[in-house]
Amino acid sequence: MPGTDLGRPGSNDAARGVLRLEHRFDAPPEAVFDAWLDPRVLREWWGVGDDWRAGVVDIDPRPGGRYRLSMVDHSEDGGGNEHTVGGRYLEVERPRRLVFTWAWEADGPDGAGHEETLVRVEFEPSEAGTRLTLTHERLPNAVSREMHVVGWQASLARLANAVRPPGPRNGAS
Repeated sequence: MPGTDLGRPGSNDAARGVLRLEHRFDAPPEAVFDAWLDPRVLREWWGVGDDWRAGVVDIDPRPGGRYRLSMVDHSEDGGGNEHTVGGRYLEVERPRRLVFTWAWEADGPDGAGHEETLVRVEFEPSEAGTRLTLTHERLPNAVSREMHVVGWQASLARLANAVRPPGPRNGAS
């Protein structure tokens, strides 16, 4: 059944500026992996809520290639604020693994500034489709970590909708 969990309880990841999320998808690893690198599909899921939309989607998905992504808050109180992140792809191993740097262009929504962090996304086949493990390292403080947890959870839920095959979902909710 699709869903998200925060990884291993009792680990000291939070103290080390690390977040680890696991999410299961009703789609094969190739489809979930490709959704991170296909600009058309990326536009469908990039954002942290239903009132958010992808803005800039500029990607060069190869080791050493750069990316730049923005999301625009169209909620009543969001005022069209745009948040842009960019970085470099370090590893692109279809359909197993993506590793990239991550830095907000302006002070991030967490107020943490421009610190470069590291994101690792691993895709494993599972009985129901794909188990994705996302690890975001080098987060500068607890506020940044918690805001990224919320953002990644929302984005992964949107990704699940973008890659879900059409038709009945075998009783999954």
